[in-house]
Amino acid sequence: MKRNPIPSMPAAIRGFTILEVAVAMVIFSVGLLGLAGLQLAGTQSNHDALMRSLAVQQAYDMADRMRSNTEGFRDSAAYESLAGIPGSMPACTATSCTANQVATRDLFEWNTANDALLPTGQGQVQGDGSGQRFTITVHWDANRSGAAGLNCPPQSDADLECVRLIFRP
Repeated sequence: MKRNPIPSMPAAIRGFTILEVAVAMVIFSVGLLGLAGLQLAGTQSNHDALMRSLAVQQAYDMADRMRSNTEGFRDSAAYESLAGIPGSMPACTATSCTANQVATRDLFEWNTANDALLPTGQGQVQGDGSGQRFTITVHWDANRSGAAGLNCPPQSDADLECVRLIFRP
């Protein structure tokens, strides 16, 4: 029986398929790295959107608190300039609090929630003096970089991100 010899490849072509596979693997790897980058960017954008949504929700929370204490912003101007977390919550009950005590309680609960929900979360309320228009601002450290500036909108990397709500009760 005679065997059919396998034709041999010319020396110049040998190993060419290995080179093609290597190039394909490099191209495939670069594509996967690009996909990983897109996934990372998408995750970061979703996190930023979540933080902004929570900040907007917190701003509306303070607006609702103010609406429920009309005496506090119309007569006693208790909401004219609020910032930070008071040292303690007023020791009155819901029925025996004055308008100023309710405002202090609102600020304590609100900024405690801001701090719990947002990284370095804090809020402030500033009135126009007439009891007719208030600016509610919520700040947070979006990049967790240790920023502490309160410019809104942020002027530099040293400023916290912010949401500002103009509120007319």
